[in-house]
Amino acid sequence: MKKSNQTNFRAYATLIPVMAGVFFAADDQTVVVTILPQIMSDVRVEVSELHRAAWTVTGYLLGYVAVMPIMGRLSDILGRRAVYTIAMVVFVIGSTGTALTNSFDWMYEIPISQFSLTASIIVAIPEITSNIEWVVSTRILQAIGAGALVPVSIAMVSDLFKANQRGVPLGITGAAAEAGAVIGPLWGGVVTRFLDWQWVFWLNLPLAALVLLGIYLMFPKTDRIQVPIDYLGSVFIALGLCLLTLGFSESDNLGKWMYIYLGTGTLMFAVYAVRALSISNPIIPITLFRNIGFTAANLVHILYGAGLIITMVTIPLMANTILQGSSLDGGLMLGRLTIVIPAGAIIGGFICKNYDLRIPSILGLILCSISLFIMSGWNQTITDPWMTIPLVT
Repeated sequence: MKKSNQTNFRAYATLIPVMAGVFFAADDQTVVVTILPQIMSDVRVEVSELHRAAWTVTGYLLGYVAVMPIMGRLSDILGRRAVYTIAMVVFVIGSTGTALTNSFDWMYEIPISQFSLTASIIVAIPEITSNIEWVVSTRILQAIGAGALVPVSIAMVSDLFKANQRGVPLGITGAAAEAGAVIGPLWGGVVTRFLDWQWVFWLNLPLAALVLLGIYLMFPKTDRIQVPIDYLGSVFIALGLCLLTLGFSESDNLGKWMYIYLGTGTLMFAVYAVRALSISNPIIPITLFRNIGFTAANLVHILYGAGLIITMVTIPLMANTILQGSSLDGGLMLGRLTIVIPAGAIIGGFICKNYDLRIPSILGLILCSISLFIMSGWNQTITDPWMTIPLVT
């Protein structure tokens, strides 16, 4: 028994750097919502063009999700630590790119010949790195690395714990991801209270270095499994997600592009379904969807994710616009939501371990429904900047 306790303690200790990486990557999902007004100002995007700036959030979420299906299988082939490291490096490169926004304006002052190749490069660099498209592109690159960390981390949990011991560790994994996402707005507000918004992303570099050091010192090497991967199927899934997201982003502008995006995205998933039924190693077996439990669980994830993201984006933007507050104000307004989500994830893990798996899902959906209904009563007449009084007016 004593040896078993020591083994469990060592396994939980090993989870610390793994979960730290998930936390910091998830943090960047939402950190941008409180610094979005500063970003828009720096890259000269007007308030009337908020739909363009919103892609700094949407693009990240899209990249985050698109790479998940393949990464668990890829870590079987290349090894957990290798894929985790690659994902973190991609995340750091994306973070550096976002941090470099508006960092090359000094190049305009370099004396150069008007028609030289050097002149073209010097003029192009600050132009490229000072627009919203640059921010969105680097955010998507960040997200590809961040999204890869989640399935690899779950695979790491499977390596460290036996099947009947994974409830709590998986709850901690969910808590780390949710804690990062919900702390993000507050973190962005705190950093920009004292520094430029670019430092939100510069600070990812030393944090990522510490995480990787912890992974290599604490997580053991794992055996590699040579299994075939359906790369083409992964492309169909990623394209389907991208096109459907583009289609939904055009919902306020009903026209041919919305229908083209939605139709083509649906087609990509249909093509994937046909392919998955014809091969022996699909990324996501279609037969899984015949399991009502699997389908219901994923439907819950979709509904929960939609409700969470809508809430987390709306509150900081409401603070910055309607209530004329600062980035820090917006982060603090999310406090009542953010402080309990990680706790809820861990409690859910304990409930799953000891009771029916459906109980935490049902309770969670009921609580979310009640709270979102109450929040629907918010409007511009709310006067308390900290929202410490009843919010329904």
